[in-house]
Amino acid sequence: MILGPSGIGKSTLLQLLNGIRKPSNGSISINGTEITQLSNNALDNFRGKNISTIPQVPWFIRSCSLMDNLNATIYFSGKNQSSNKIKSKLDQLEIGHLANRLPSQISSGELQRFAIVRALINEPVLILADEPTSALDDARCTETIKLLKENSTQSGASLIIVTHDSRIISSFSHHIKLS
Repeated sequence: MILGPSGIGKSTLLQLLNGIRKPSNGSISINGTEITQLSNNALDNFRGKNISTIPQVPWFIRSCSLMDNLNATIYFSGKNQSSNKIKSKLDQLEIGHLANRLPSQISSGELQRFAIVRALINEPVLILADEPTSALDDARCTETIKLLKENSTQSGASLIIVTHDSRIISSFSHHIKLS
């Protein structure tokens, strides 16, 4: 977990680790792959198979149901996931009944939970979470952190959360505080 006030560079760090931004010097290696040396197409392919991001503000294809958005994520990663596994993750966050709705038809907290499921369904090697609990109430916050930790442990993924949400500090033993 990386803590720090707004504007300190937490989101920028995640963008660097995700390959969205290029560092001015140095290198970034993920699972043995030097991502700063990849072409745009190769980086997109690598990212789709290995990295999942939970953005601070979730984005979805507005004209598609949330389930179609999840299925698009699976399709573009080139991985296969069982519908039971997806349903299980949706039910764990109590949003399975919303899967056929459009993104505009649910709350921001529900969208945040769908973004979390979307990040987990392909079992990436790296999960980057930018303020994943900021739109959630205390009970949903606790359940979300539990889901993130369980899924990253089960799949052997590294989980990096950047936040200023003090509610989740006690859930993690490794912290970096930026100031």
